[in-house]
Amino acid sequence: MSCARELASSLIEVSPTSLAFTKRLLSKFVEAQVDRDLELAVAESGRIRATADFHEGLQAFLDKRKPDWRGE
Repeated sequence: MSCARELASSLIEVSPTSLAFTKRLLSKFVEAQVDRDLELAVAESGRIRATADFHEGLQAFLDKRKPDWRGE
């Protein structure tokens, strides 16, 4: 908590304009990273859904039986 107070005290001392610009820049960076991570997750999900094990798992679920994994 003392570290947070120290950081808050130093932020109060800086230019509000530069702080706003820095905050905006950091937000855009995080947003871009999230977008990249989501794109990777969607692509990986597509690859997984194309595997025989995925189809076996889905079919086993629908058939209410234990899946017979092949492990590609």
